[in-house]
Amino acid sequence: MIRNRAGGNTLSHWLGVKEIGNVIRKTVERIAPDWLIFGGDLCTHGLLYPEAFQLLSELKAPWKIAVPGNWDWRRRWIPFSAFETGMRKAGFQLLCNQYAEAGGISFYGMDDCKLGFPLPPSAGKSGEDVFRIFLSHNPDNPAECHGELLKQFHIVLCGHTHSGQIRIPGFGAVKTSSRFGKRFEYGLYQHACGTEMFVSAGIGATLIPLRFMAPPEAFVLRFT
Repeated sequence: MIRNRAGGNTLSHWLGVKEIGNVIRKTVERIAPDWLIFGGDLCTHGLLYPEAFQLLSELKAPWKIAVPGNWDWRRRWIPFSAFETGMRKAGFQLLCNQYAEAGGISFYGMDDCKLGFPLPPSAGKSGEDVFRIFLSHNPDNPAECHGELLKQFHIVLCGHTHSGQIRIPGFGAVKTSSRFGKRFEYGLYQHACGTEMFVSAGIGATLIPLRFMAPPEAFVLRFT
């Protein structure tokens, strides 16, 4: 597997809803992925759902997989079923403590641990010859899983931390919204069982539309 960021300098031009939407469309079109994975936290405000779902529906890939994030649950006036319906209409299979096979790869999507209802994935869902990916919006979920469970999977993919969103040179993330503090703020980690976990910086922002030393990214996995 060769891992690299997508977009290069292009993604550093992130400004807002319209601008980031244009960048995402162009990036996905240029990469033409076989699997497109949405890692949760679609938007901060529910009134932006129609525009956000429209954007997701325009992104093309043979298989589109998603897991929910904490902001996808954080709606006082909008039921979670509205998010589920929107994702389905946009062509994404939303996994909440569920397995799905897509294009020869087995995905397990865990619900968010902050506002969802996470359950540990059960063993023996796929044959040894199937590549298995564990998806979790928050790295706190897999970080608390036992090694015997994690070694079922070839890689774990997470986000949530935004790489801190605001980073200080020589120190890193100022805040990560993780029970583990800065331990899993960004990058590639390896569990003692051998399974690797990548924590992406993601694309958006929380509370303030600002990123400093933590540029947004779309992450690409190439299987060779």
